[in-house]
Amino acid sequence: MVREQTKTLLVCPFCRGKAEFYVSNNEKAPLHIRHIPESGVNCPVRWDQFCETFEMGRAWWNGRAT
Repeated sequence: MVREQTKTLLVCPFCRGKAEFYVSNNEKAPLHIRHIPESGVNCPVRWDQFCETFEMGRAWWNGRAT
């Protein structure tokens, strides 16, 4: 389920890196989204964010202004 939802995330407009959903061990905030910069690029985007739903995380990541 997490892999399928990760495929809906756009690449980073700054470094062409990827983002992915992951499930943490934190019981209060189990769903997160993180940014994985393209190798060798110092990307200005720092992202590891709790999200309540896949839709919320997708809206945050895909709705960023460049």
